[in-house]
Amino acid sequence: MHDFRANLDDQSGSDLAEEFINKLTLGGVLAILLGAGILCIGLYQAKKVLHAQSWPVVQGQILSSDLKVNKRKRIGKPGYDTSHVVRLDFEYIVDGKVYRSNRISFGQMAHSESEAEVYLAKYQVGDVVSVTYNPSRPEHGALETDIPSGTRAFLWIGTGASVLGLAALASVGLIRRKDQKLVGDNWQVSPHHTDPDTPSDGVLMRRPI
Repeated sequence: MHDFRANLDDQSGSDLAEEFINKLTLGGVLAILLGAGILCIGLYQAKKVLHAQSWPVVQGQILSSDLKVNKRKRIGKPGYDTSHVVRLDFEYIVDGKVYRSNRISFGQMAHSESEAEVYLAKYQVGDVVSVTYNPSRPEHGALETDIPSGTRAFLWIGTGASVLGLAALASVGLIRRKDQKLVGDNWQVSPHHTDPDTPSDGVLMRRPI
């Protein structure tokens, strides 16, 4: 009866351990996929901003300044997520043609409330500003070419999630190797060979614990 209960406890513990490993593996894979996706978005946005730093610059003027607050209902929990979009309309002239744009930077549209207040204070109606524009498509102009905080957040979050996912999979590998070693240590070869179909000098017997 004691051996039966011990075997039952071993089986139960083994099932729980296997379930934990499976969940850890799934979590690691999902973290890597999510992190890679976020990182790709951040890299794409950063690439656009860095590429724009070599574009030509002309003077322009701020025509209007406004702040739009977007509220989106949270999924699965009460309340709303709020984002702020600063709309700065400005005009500039390229090769004698007037263009208008409302893009602050090439990599970010929504901002935090504090960032929005900074932009509204920085760019006032009537201000003369420097506008960076795409020489191939002059209608694509922006006021700033620094990598925005939102893009940096994508890079950090994507990298962090990917690293956590890789760490989880590495932990699974270590657990698997440790389990295999424990299983190997708990078995020994018996010198008494009783199975005529097995070409061996002994049979594996579980070592008593």
